[in-house]
Amino acid sequence: MCNRCNDETSPPVDANGDAMGAGGIQNALDIDSTAEAGSYLDQGRYGYFSLLIQQLNRKQQVSYRLTDLHQVLPLVDPTKDTWISQAEFLLPNRRVVNLARIGLLFVDVDTYRMPWAKGRTPDQQVDSFLYFCEQAGVPQPSLVIWSGRGLHAKWLLDGTLPRQALPRWNACQRFLVDLLHETGADPRAKDASRVLRLVDTVNSRSQQVARVLHITSGTDDKPKRYDFEWLCEMLLPMARWGSGKGGKKAEKQTVAGIGSGRKRAAVVQRSSSGLGPAGRYSHPAKTADAKGGKGERWKGEGRGEDEPAVLADELPAAQRGDSFRRVMARSGGTGSSDGPELGLSVIGTVNPVP
Repeated sequence: MCNRCNDETSPPVDANGDAMGAGGIQNALDIDSTAEAGSYLDQGRYGYFSLLIQQLNRKQQVSYRLTDLHQVLPLVDPTKDTWISQAEFLLPNRRVVNLARIGLLFVDVDTYRMPWAKGRTPDQQVDSFLYFCEQAGVPQPSLVIWSGRGLHAKWLLDGTLPRQALPRWNACQRFLVDLLHETGADPRAKDASRVLRLVDTVNSRSQQVARVLHITSGTDDKPKRYDFEWLCEMLLPMARWGSGKGGKKAEKQTVAGIGSGRKRAAVVQRSSSGLGPAGRYSHPAKTADAKGGKGERWKGEGRGEDEPAVLADELPAAQRGDSFRRVMARSGGTGSSDGPELGLSVIGTVNPVP
């Protein structure tokens, strides 16, 4: 079941038809920033999340305890560009080395760069994106958010993944972004330290408010959540349980490129488990590792249009073979573990955690 809103690109208005100002911005699906962030950040656990806030000519990053999420987000100044981390961290910074858990997959779609989106309203862009997902065999995203210049598609998981699962999560992110590259998916926006625009805050480049445009509902009428292993079976070119000697050989099949009209070869791995569609798609360039090609070191990969902050520059301990103690020492574990004080009417002028 899909729930959609029908508002256009203009900012939300109140009952009198006037534009809603700071503190009064709402999206048509009535999903505010706290509810949206709370769908993938667990407020009942120990850990931290980070906000990146535009301050005049610089950007300021601040970190808060997860337990303070419901107090912090309502205080954010909606007139300032603000981004929020998608994962949870052990320390008050969002380096991958400090990753604690992550509870979603996501794609940052830069539709403003794409010819197919020119002249289309945000709702029409969402319709086109969902159609492409269906044609590519990608499950419908739990949430699709209008960022002001593009779309953020998010697939919520039915439980958070620990840091030990990061390599497999990275693989799913990589193939998901590759599958949706025809839509404008940012190839750099696939790391666990990523921040995306916070719902109900303005995008100063377009003067539009980030808001939820689409929800794929589950059986409980809440945003649908997916089993991570099921998503891996849907997205990865070879399932974990089908990669042994008894696994079927991959066969090549032509997949039509929606939007550009181009056709490109793809590797299709037939499923022996009976889950999901018959095909598993992956771009040939991304299968080089399995064929003896040059491998890639998956870490923070630069800056996207909607990601102005410096990304992670280290791999997690599980991939480097380092002990947790050494990782904590390198990441500044002796610093303060407390977030900024909450005694403010509007967030946007606080000092970052040392």
